[in-house]
Amino acid sequence: MYYCPPNVTFLKPWINHGLSHCFADTIFSSFAFLFISIFGIIQILMYMKFSTTVDTRVLRPSFLYKLQIFCHTILPLAALSRLILQFTILYHKILYGYMFLSAFLYAASFPFALFLIYLERHRALPSIPTRGHGLVLLVYWTAIFVSENLTLLNIQKEDWWFNLSNLSDKVELGYFVLRYSCCCLLFGIGLKAPGIPKPEDLVMYSHLSIQADAENLLESGAQSPPRNSSAFSDFWVKCKRLIPFLWPKKNKLLQLRVICCFGFLIAGRVITVFVPQYNKYIIDSLTVDRSIMTFRWNYICIYVAFWFLQGQGSNSFMNNIRSFLWIRVQQYTVKEVEVNMYNHLHSLSLNWHLGRKIGEVLRVMDRGTSSISNLLGYIVFNIIPTFADIFIAVIYFAVAFNPWFGLIVFVTMTIYLGSTIYLTEWRTKFRRDANKLDNAVEAQCVDSLLNFETVKYYNAELFESENYEKCIDKYQEAEWISTASLNLLNTAQNTAISIGVLAGALLCAHCVVEGKFTSGDYVLFSTYILQLYTPLNFFGTYYRMVQTAFVDMENMFTLLSTEPEIVDIPNALCPRKLVLEE
Repeated sequence: MYYCPPNVTFLKPWINHGLSHCFADTIFSSFAFLFISIFGIIQILMYMKFSTTVDTRVLRPSFLYKLQIFCHTILPLAALSRLILQFTILYHKILYGYMFLSAFLYAASFPFALFLIYLERHRALPSIPTRGHGLVLLVYWTAIFVSENLTLLNIQKEDWWFNLSNLSDKVELGYFVLRYSCCCLLFGIGLKAPGIPKPEDLVMYSHLSIQADAENLLESGAQSPPRNSSAFSDFWVKCKRLIPFLWPKKNKLLQLRVICCFGFLIAGRVITVFVPQYNKYIIDSLTVDRSIMTFRWNYICIYVAFWFLQGQGSNSFMNNIRSFLWIRVQQYTVKEVEVNMYNHLHSLSLNWHLGRKIGEVLRVMDRGTSSISNLLGYIVFNIIPTFADIFIAVIYFAVAFNPWFGLIVFVTMTIYLGSTIYLTEWRTKFRRDANKLDNAVEAQCVDSLLNFETVKYYNAELFESENYEKCIDKYQEAEWISTASLNLLNTAQNTAISIGVLAGALLCAHCVVEGKFTSGDYVLFSTYILQLYTPLNFFGTYYRMVQTAFVDMENMFTLLSTEPEIVDIPNALCPRKLVLEE
C-alpha cells in the first residue's frame, strides 16, 4: 500500500495549482489530533485532580448544547463511514495510507473534545470564574473550521471533487458539506458556550461553588492557599492581577521594545529548522562520489550564519539582542510592582502593622517582586518557544522523513511533558512548606534583633539562639525533601528523553542502511534532536520557575488583597497638597 497516489509526493503540498489530497488530509487531521491530545490531556488531568462537581441545579437544559454534542458525535462517524465507502465503492478497493491515517486521527480527536465539554459543564476548577469554554476547545474548533475553509482553495482544481464528474465526487462533496456545516456550528456555538453554567448561576449556590469560595478566600486575605493545591489553581485570577504590571501601557518606546522581542522570538523558531537542514546539505555534498564532489562553500557560509544567529542555548546573537531590549521592560515591571506594593502597605491601618512581623512582610515583598519580574520572561521566552519547537519538530519529521519519526517525537514529548507536569505539581506542597519555614526563620531573626533591648533585659540570648536554631533545622528538613524530589524529577525526564533518542536513532540508522536515507539525513536527525532536547531538558526547570514564581507571589497577593480599615472618601484632598497650596 502506498501512502500517496502515484506521481504524488507528500513533500509537495501544492500540485497543479491546488492542494494535494495527501498533504491536506494528513496535515489537517494530524494537527487536530496532536493539539487536542496534548493540551486536552493536560486539561483533563487538571480537572481530574483539582475540580469539584457542579450542582445539577445550576445546569440548565439547552438545545444548542445538544446540537453541540450531536456535531461531535456525527463528525467521527462521518469520517469512518467515508473511509468504508472509499474502500467499497468510491475507489474500487484501492486505498492509500493517508486515507487511513486522516480518517482515524480525525475520528480520534473528537472524543477528547467531547470529554472536555462534559468536564467544563459538570466540573469546576477553583478560583476560575466560568466565562465560557476553555482555550483548548476554542482553538481546536477554530482549527478544524479553518481547515475546512482551506479546502475551498481547490474549488477549480480538476483533481478535487467540486466539479461533480462522477459518483465519487458527489459523495465526497456531500461529506464536505456535512463536515463544513458541523464545524461552522461548533465554531459559532463554542463562542456562545450554551452548556457552561453562568457566574450568576453559580453564585446562587455559593456553598457548592468552588469559584465563589476561592474568590472569597482571595478577597479576605486571611488564609494561605491549601498545602496540596496547585500553584496554577487560580491562574486566571493571578494573571488578571499581573497584566497591569507587565504591559508598559504608558510608554510607547517600551511597547516597541516588546514587539521587537517577539519578532526575534519568531525568527529564532524559523532558524531552528534551517540549521540542521544546511548541516545535512554539507554532509551530503562531502559523501558523494569524488568524481562529482564539489566544494559547496555557500552551504557552509549559510550554515555558519544561521549558527551565529542561533548560538548555543542562551548564548546567541538574537538572544543577546532580545535580552538587551528586554532590560528596560523588566525594570518597568519591577518599578511598578514595588511602588504599588509600597503604597498599599502605607495605606493599611496602624493596627494591621502592629499585628504583623516586619521581617516576614519584607521577605514576602522581596520574594513576590522578584517572582513577578521573572515570570513573563519564563513564560514568553522559554515555555512558549519550547512548545512551538515541539510542534514544528513533529510536523517537520513527519514530512521530511516519515510519519514514524513524527510519532516517536510526539510520544516522547508527551511522556516527558506529562511526567514533568505531574511530578512538579506533586512537589508544590514541599515548596510551600519551605517558603513558610523560610518566612519563620527570617521573622525570628529580624524580630529578635529589633528587640535586642528586651532580650538583654531578660538575659534571653540563649533562648533566642535555640529558637533560631530550631527554625533553621525545620527549614533545612523541608529543603532536603524538596531537593530529593527534584532529583527524582530529573531522573524521570532523562529516562524519557533517552528512550526517545534511542528509538529515533535506531530507526534512522536502519533507513540509512536500507538506502532510503543518506548519511546527511542521519546527521540532520541527530542534530535536530540535539538542539530540540537541549531546551526541552530545561523545560522542567522553566516550569518549576514559573510554578515557584506563582507560589512565591501568593503571600504578596494576600497582602495586596488586604483591605484597609479606614478608607478616604472619594476625591479627598491630600494634607501635603493643602500645605503646599497655602
